[in-house]
Amino acid sequence: MSQTSSKSRGQQVILDQLSHPLKLRAVLCLAMMAAWYAVFFSPLSEQVAATTARIARERQRGATARQIEQLKKALAPYESLISAGADVEELMRHVIDHIRWPLKLIDLKPEKPKDLGPYVAIGLQLKLEGHFAEIDKFLTWVESDRRLLRIDALKLDPASKDPGLLSAQILLLSLSTKPGATPKTNAPVSRNR
Repeated sequence: MSQTSSKSRGQQVILDQLSHPLKLRAVLCLAMMAAWYAVFFSPLSEQVAATTARIARERQRGATARQIEQLKKALAPYESLISAGADVEELMRHVIDHIRWPLKLIDLKPEKPKDLGPYVAIGLQLKLEGHFAEIDKFLTWVESDRRLLRIDALKLDPASKDPGLLSAQILLLSLSTKPGATPKTNAPVSRNR
């Protein structure tokens, strides 16, 4: 019985408070604002969160695009050093044309080309025999050639026949655009080292 009387007393206190017009208006305004927020701003807050996430993704894409453009600009001076559409056979001919007597080409094996995005790294395993000065001239030619060549591995051993001769095993790499692709710029560049 005491619970029913306390409930009826609580309801009576609330009704007495709401019978006052200013208090009733305040309660109705708060109830309307809560309903308005629930109806309009709840779905809108989900849309705002989705839009904010989409804006963050687009900003990240924009930053990535700017970085790509900066990298392309940094690569532009070196585009003329990269041969367009060259293959292993063309590189072999190029290297053989520049091996001078008395340097002997003992063995020449092509490496499997490696895909590097719009470029291809082609390689040759060379085995040469000659004096130190001749091998040095060949390495100097590789360093100063118009193409982008790199010595990836070098092993020098004394030749078994003549102690004055050296046997050199060289892994030579070159960078080329993929067949059918052409470089975007051909600006001349000096290769000062």
